[in-house]
Amino acid sequence: MLTISERTSALKELTAAAERGDLGAVKDRIKHLEDNSLAHDVGSRDDEGFTALMRAAKAGHSDIVRLLLEKDVDVHALNFEERPALFFAADTDKTDVAKLLIDKGADVDLKDDEGMTALILAARNGNVELARLLLDKGANVNWTSKKQNTALRLAAFNGRTDVAKLLLARGAEVDAKDALGRNALFTAAAWNENAELVRLLIENGASVNVREDRSGDSALMWAARKGYVESARLLIQHGADTDVAIAGLEKCAESRPDDAAVCRSGIKMIKRLEAKNEAAGQPQLSSGISKEELKSIMHAAVESSKPQKEGKKPGVKTDIDSPSFSPSQTIMGEEDLAVVIGIEGYQNVPKSDYSYDDAKSMKDYVKSLGFKERNIEFLADEKATKSAIDKITKTWLVNKVKPASRVFVYYSGHGSPDPKTGDAYILPYDGDPNYLSDTGIPLKSLYASLGKLPAAEIVVVLDACFSGTGGRSVLAKGARPLVMVAQAPAIPANMVVLSATRGTQISTSSPEKGHGVFTYYFLKGLKEGKTTVADIYEYMKTLVEDEAKTLNVQQSPSMSPETGASRGRFALRR
Repeated sequence: MLTISERTSALKELTAAAERGDLGAVKDRIKHLEDNSLAHDVGSRDDEGFTALMRAAKAGHSDIVRLLLEKDVDVHALNFEERPALFFAADTDKTDVAKLLIDKGADVDLKDDEGMTALILAARNGNVELARLLLDKGANVNWTSKKQNTALRLAAFNGRTDVAKLLLARGAEVDAKDALGRNALFTAAAWNENAELVRLLIENGASVNVREDRSGDSALMWAARKGYVESARLLIQHGADTDVAIAGLEKCAESRPDDAAVCRSGIKMIKRLEAKNEAAGQPQLSSGISKEELKSIMHAAVESSKPQKEGKKPGVKTDIDSPSFSPSQTIMGEEDLAVVIGIEGYQNVPKSDYSYDDAKSMKDYVKSLGFKERNIEFLADEKATKSAIDKITKTWLVNKVKPASRVFVYYSGHGSPDPKTGDAYILPYDGDPNYLSDTGIPLKSLYASLGKLPAAEIVVVLDACFSGTGGRSVLAKGARPLVMVAQAPAIPANMVVLSATRGTQISTSSPEKGHGVFTYYFLKGLKEGKTTVADIYEYMKTLVEDEAKTLNVQQSPSMSPETGASRGRFALRR
């Protein structure tokens, strides 16, 4: 017989082997337990509360899950948060594993300590196949979590149109409300530039005039505030109360000085769209204005309401708009992952001009390059908090990554240096340069987290600077801009970092192009056929330097490791 210490150690070795996918070690540890009359321990929890089945399910190791199920381990065993193995499979999009668990009798409606179900997790992640499987097995489509979230609401929050279609077809309540009184339409209109999803919800009977309980905000108010023109047009055409939305935006402009220009632009947009709708004489979708007119309306509203901030000229497109790559030009597949972060409006510091447009364009390119929608995380402005960024980089990527994965991470926004050490930090939406250690994200920490990913290749693109001298960089109050910065963090062998600047330089933006200079030429390089990060760097370096000089700024992109060490690797397209 094993001692308690030996028994604990054997179980820990078993769960660790299951997590890393070592089938041989799992078989060995199971035999060791069985030989010591401890076969029942194969399904026990380790000191962190996880069974071998949970860890294998989370990592997607189907062969180990199958073996453990053959040993009749309890498919309903719970961790400390009352989550069974099926939850981990659903949370990490391991559909094949979920099928094995369900076939073994896993309860599809089991709830964790927050009242979440596997269906809610699948809907949140946009996993249509798994959501359909769960529904076919009788999952409750309208179950509400303790935070009043349903599968449909979380699908709407994350812009998962295909899942929303499935849920509605299976009887999802379109007007189910969260704890603040918001329905799925409110969530879709406020948090995603996804007019297709807004139209779907409206066509399925969603109320267009639901208001948030505490603030009285409406879906139209938020769509206008975010500049989601097509969504706002649909809401107005279907009877959204424009007076309520305008009143909310007026209140926003008065109470939030930093957002006043954005709120006023939203008011102008609503009035223009309302006038167009009235002129059409009927609320039919086919009688709406064209996309070109919509863009012109939005540009005009923004320009007239934000005189302190230059933007693209009304009606003018840049040559990097509308990316389109043919299948023969794309290499990204089912296992490749992308994280795109852009923060223009900050909670505590001045804006980073055009960072939202940078990120939006980058997301368009990422999708066109072949990354699957479910494998793209897009965080912009108030959604890009420190906790949200940490969750994506430290948990979501860890759960989703596979050995063959290519990982692409993009950030546009402010950087900030620690005045004492020179260490560089990314500044989240809620970051404060006066409290960097608590509210910022150290670059070396970010690189360390990414470097632990068992991915084939990792590409990091940063349109920020870290000297505190201006541009896309901010500094703690009373501190002086740096004359030197700390040594750059070490870069793992499977990672390349392309950054907008070197040393104490400034990352600047172009009012004429409506983008950061660095991001503009990065995307232009992709569009013009440059395939690898090294190719793009060599293409853009002189172009960025020359453009920056015309703006009276010294800026030179940097790449680590240098092009020689990266030649022929880190491809983004063919």
